[in-house]
Amino acid sequence: MPTSPTISIFLPCYNAHAYLARALDSLRAQTFQDFEIIIINDGSTDPETIAFLNSPSEDIRVVHQENRGLAGARNRGFAEAQADLILPLDCDDWLAPHFLEEAYAALQMAPEKSFVFADLTLEGEGKGTLEKQFNLFEQLYFNQLPYCMLMPRAAWEEIGGYDEDMRLGYEDWEYNIRLGLHGWTGISLGKPHFHYHVSASGMLASTSRIRHIELWRYIRDKHASAYRPAQLWRRWRFWGSKASARPLIVYVIWEILFRLLPNRGLGKLFQISRPMSHSAQIARQLDRNSKPDGKRRWADIYAMLFRKASIPAAIAPALVSRLAGYLTLIVAARIMIPEEFGTFTVLAVLGGAVNAMVSGGGDMWLNRFTTRARVSENHPPHVWSLYLMISLFVSALALVLGGSAVLAIPSLHAQSGTIILTVLAFSLAGICESLLAMMRATGRTALFFGIRDVFAPLFILALLAFLRPENAEGFFMIAAVVWLAIFLSLATYALLIARWTVDVGWLRHSLVVPVVKHTGLLMLTNLGSRAANYIDVLVLLFFVGLAELGEYRIAAQFAIGFIVVQHFIFLSLPYQLRDIGTPVERSASRQRLRDSQTMLMTISAAAFLFVLISAEWLLALLGERFVDAAFIVKAMFMIRFLELLWGPQHEVLISNGLVRFEVAASITGIVVWLITFASIYRQFDPVTSGIIATGLAVHTGHMVRAATLTGKNVYCPRLLPIGRPRAV
Repeated sequence: MPTSPTISIFLPCYNAHAYLARALDSLRAQTFQDFEIIIINDGSTDPETIAFLNSPSEDIRVVHQENRGLAGARNRGFAEAQADLILPLDCDDWLAPHFLEEAYAALQMAPEKSFVFADLTLEGEGKGTLEKQFNLFEQLYFNQLPYCMLMPRAAWEEIGGYDEDMRLGYEDWEYNIRLGLHGWTGISLGKPHFHYHVSASGMLASTSRIRHIELWRYIRDKHASAYRPAQLWRRWRFWGSKASARPLIVYVIWEILFRLLPNRGLGKLFQISRPMSHSAQIARQLDRNSKPDGKRRWADIYAMLFRKASIPAAIAPALVSRLAGYLTLIVAARIMIPEEFGTFTVLAVLGGAVNAMVSGGGDMWLNRFTTRARVSENHPPHVWSLYLMISLFVSALALVLGGSAVLAIPSLHAQSGTIILTVLAFSLAGICESLLAMMRATGRTALFFGIRDVFAPLFILALLAFLRPENAEGFFMIAAVVWLAIFLSLATYALLIARWTVDVGWLRHSLVVPVVKHTGLLMLTNLGSRAANYIDVLVLLFFVGLAELGEYRIAAQFAIGFIVVQHFIFLSLPYQLRDIGTPVERSASRQRLRDSQTMLMTISAAAFLFVLISAEWLLALLGERFVDAAFIVKAMFMIRFLELLWGPQHEVLISNGLVRFEVAASITGIVVWLITFASIYRQFDPVTSGIIATGLAVHTGHMVRAATLTGKNVYCPRLLPIGRPRAV
């Protein structure tokens, strides 16, 4: 009777003829040769695979079965094995020559209930290595062990084998959890002896996030006792100091949210937390592999900067708009007394909130409706009339609320005319932005940017310099007249020249609720974004005088120009912001976004250095009283310049329909600002406290946006080394 081998190695096989030879060659090259090879044919249908398995070489034993999935094939492999030590190996992976020799030696020296595994060497579409460690507490949350482990048959028998109900994947994760719960310990070789084949079409890359959620909930429900707080705490105390352990706070937050959130909310949590997962590590590795030298040459950077003439063309109106805005502030600061200028800045902030609501998303609204096919048509989407009705309704509501506030609050009576004019001017601007957004959806991008960002601000600036109003009321009167004239011109063009037809088909097709919901979310997004940018002014209003507030506001507004220019640049690329299409289209879109971001950073870096050097001189143009605000200008410019490193995350979120996540990011920033300011304003002066709070709030909000985009696998060009979606 022949002697049983020391180790049994089985390979589950389903239509894997293309990889079998490589895996088998790696086994035949092992320095330890006392083993048997078993191939479990799990119902293969490929003719080449069937032919190979019907005539195997003498050192291979083939077991045929109907398709039972990977878990069923592995259970059959353990059952057919003749040795007491067993190693599963998938057909597309392979082993380094010393794997078996070193794993067997390590297992002989290990405690009784142990199994052995190696680090991963990524192959196929991945290169590099991934270190692996056994940590039972962490294994309950993240699948940190490879499936390829040398283990005694007794381990498989004790825990009952793989769960064959888990045909959707993660059967190895659940199996490894059971190993740990039954007292088995993993021993790492600490060497990358396991060659793991990475494929974009494989299970690692193709398992959906919804499936991931379902499977992890299944695992939790199956091992409910292991996830009880007392058991988790006991395991954390033992495993918390072991290799690979994350901070306890990560798991505490996971547990709290898991118990509070419904299934849908839990799904969002998983998507946001994907950067911590094993598959995300491989995705980041693949992204690094797409850039062999890790950086571009100067010639490549120069080519990117000027590859498309439309990129500098898109920047031009943004720069003109910012320049006009700065000059408007300079003129207003020089012709108004300090207190009146402070009033002007506060009303401008409140007017911006009105504009954000009335425009209903304006420039970003139609990014969800514009397609490559529709852009060639000379008519906006069919829901344009509903969108305009919403904009007009919100405008009327803003006027009613503004008038009611003036009547109800005695302290506002003196400014009643100014407040009403402010609401009217910014409401008209919001309605015009809505109309211009519809024109942009028909391909009239130049008209959109030309009127909104060039003509309107320059014309208002010219009238302001010519008429020289001495108070805020005069300024907003000028703005209201200009925007009213633009509104009448746009309406005439749309109805009489372009001949837009008012199609109310959205009533028949139940589009009212979706459009109102989408527009409402964008209104909240715009309002949240404005509030996040201007919360400092609204709070400081109660801590400093109007004159000092005006100095602070002008410095902060100059710095926000960085982000506004970024916003305008990426508005010219609505299709590219939506990370959709064929792999070729997505690759081209991503390259276009990278080019735009590189151009933006180049211009912004030069502007930032210029401001640092000449801040005092620039502020002297406004008046001598503003020179003392040089520190504020430099600090705010630093905060906003660093914000550019996050990329156009705001625009990408909205264009890809992730509006509620943008709202959440803005709210997070506001809350962080308020908490920070409340915590430190007694230790510092209010203005310094506002600057510190702004820095923390801005970057906390972007962390939320980055986590969302990474979790959703949506591309965003950024210069920070954080998780990115896999290459296309």
